[in-house]
Amino acid sequence: MYDKIPTILTAQEILDKAFKKAEKIGYKGKRDDSLNRINSFSDTVSHTLRRYVKKFPSIDDLIPFYRELIDIEVGRDALKKSLSNIQWASNKAVSIARREKERMNENNHGFIRKKVYGRISSVVKKIDGDLKVLSRARAILRNLPEMREDAVNVVMAGYPNVGKSSIIRALSTAEPEIAVYPFTTKQIIVGHRVEKTGAFQFIDTPGLLDRASEKSNEIERKAMAALSYATDILVFVIDPSETCGYEVEKQEKLMEHIKEKFSAPAIIVEAKSDIIKRKTGNLKVSVVTGEGMEELMDRIRETAGTLRTLSGSSDPEVLR
Repeated sequence: MYDKIPTILTAQEILDKAFKKAEKIGYKGKRDDSLNRINSFSDTVSHTLRRYVKKFPSIDDLIPFYRELIDIEVGRDALKKSLSNIQWASNKAVSIARREKERMNENNHGFIRKKVYGRISSVVKKIDGDLKVLSRARAILRNLPEMREDAVNVVMAGYPNVGKSSIIRALSTAEPEIAVYPFTTKQIIVGHRVEKTGAFQFIDTPGLLDRASEKSNEIERKAMAALSYATDILVFVIDPSETCGYEVEKQEKLMEHIKEKFSAPAIIVEAKSDIIKRKTGNLKVSVVTGEGMEELMDRIRETAGTLRTLSGSSDPEVLR
């Protein structure tokens, strides 16, 4: 999705690259040789840095979910500042070379060349931290699951192993995309479904929504905050068979906690109905037998339709 963002080199790697290119130019101790080496060195540095800025997406143009992830992991202001500093360094490399070349003559060209190398190197080293910020933001963006802006987001919540991923696979028209989520080493699963009436994307966040707030660590709380920007409809999945390893009472406690955190309309589902059914008003589903799956999709469609009616728009982005 963001695979056009180039690999971000460290300050030293950029300088090594520039020195290597400059050294390839023949040198016979003449002014023109020094001039050519200066041009090569400054151009390599400037072009490399400018390319980073040009290829990086505008933070303000990202969808809210992605903006929130960047803000949490890196900081939008910090990223914007780093991009600005990198652009400054690119311009500075050009201006240093231009100014010093004007002072060059047959007697001082060696000294001027070394002076340019030193000054530009100092500028590049000053932005090493900014390059690291950019490299981290690049890693986050490249590892994000593809999110459609024209789709209604259905977030699946619940303890691990209650059947969320299996439901996503059953409802999606294609095998869900799996990508590494930048908050933890765990994964986020996104399944897409496109119908005549519109598109849906189902989001499962294993390990991020499985604990009440008093036990959640800072990373999990940040993850939940970010997901609040991506939730149009919440589907909370309970495993009444408890084969997931968690008692129903704990699952229901988490359900109340999640419902408080998300303002989105919620659909409560009891999975694994092929194993056990409780006498509750919750929708019973089974990915094994297919029971309740179409009814679940119907409820999601109805909820999406209600949201569009309330918002007065058919654009899912307006729902957020």
